[in-house]
Amino acid sequence: MGLVVWLAINAVFASSVQVSLSLVDEQWMISLKSAATFTVAYLGAALPQSSRVKAAIAWMREQVSEQVVRCLKSGVILAFAILAINLLIGLITVITWTVRNHAAMVSLFELSGMENGSRILTTLAMLIWLPNLMLWAISWLFGAGFSIGELANFTLWMGQSNGLPAVPAFGILPEPIADNLWRTVMLEIPLGIACIAGLLMIILPQGFACRPLNIRDASKRGSVLASLIYAAGSFCLSAMLTSLIATLLFAISNGSLGQHRLAHVGVDVMASTRAVGHPMAWGLAVAWLIAVVGTTLVFSIGWIIERVKASRTTSHRTVDPRQTRSDVNVQQSQESKEEQDDKHEPADTSSTGFRLS
Repeated sequence: MGLVVWLAINAVFASSVQVSLSLVDEQWMISLKSAATFTVAYLGAALPQSSRVKAAIAWMREQVSEQVVRCLKSGVILAFAILAINLLIGLITVITWTVRNHAAMVSLFELSGMENGSRILTTLAMLIWLPNLMLWAISWLFGAGFSIGELANFTLWMGQSNGLPAVPAFGILPEPIADNLWRTVMLEIPLGIACIAGLLMIILPQGFACRPLNIRDASKRGSVLASLIYAAGSFCLSAMLTSLIATLLFAISNGSLGQHRLAHVGVDVMASTRAVGHPMAWGLAVAWLIAVVGTTLVFSIGWIIERVKASRTTSHRTVDPRQTRSDVNVQQSQESKEEQDDKHEPADTSSTGFRLS
């Protein structure tokens, strides 16, 4: 019943929009998208409260060990954390574009003859583009770029446009970055984010709480190695989820502003996914290798120190045979000398008495 009401409301709204069909889908497509939106929202609200779902989750927890569950949870949390940081960076990038290019947007307002009230309403209406612009900014910042149909292409290396419509939002679109150093820094941002997030997940108690120094304790070596193994599995899951969700987000951010030259507005989904997914996977791999190398170095250094201490202790406890024989000879010579001194010593007459005849 809820789905029927939702479709009816969307049909009424769609019929009241008096614009070209090039900007609005046909009625069957509108209904299909509305039904998909309602279904996803309903399942998201109903499934967590379902008794069957709760029973299935409880059964899975009984069948799967706690460490595996923790590994899966950590992988999902890490993937969403990385994506959230990327979206935040995209928002900061859009704000930077707006600050740097606000003069161009004001010029478009003036060319359109808008007064202050119309400018405010237009600006508020353009906020609906913000999620799309954030995703386009991520693609641009990480090297893939985006395009406004066949009229404009924007990347770190070029920013050319030819006959764009007088839409104020287009005034904030970026210029290319001339400095090679800054371009390199921007391209390495996803790798750095993934590396730092991976190291924090390995070290923090909320993650795997891996302590390389514990490898010196024989009773804790097993837990350290297990943490590294589970971290590797978690990172693989995170890399997969990051790429999958990024692909879906980039695909949703694309659209159309008409036909012909404005038929496709947005990013190249595969190129943008590679620009985000590959550095993220490499960053997580680097984080795991840093943890493994650090643990190996701690174990190696501790093993060498223990061997040196053991060798020194053994050398102190071991007696040299030649030194022992010389000590015995000295002791024997001293005893012989004492015996000779006893033989040549004169008799003590102080206590001898003479008897008188």
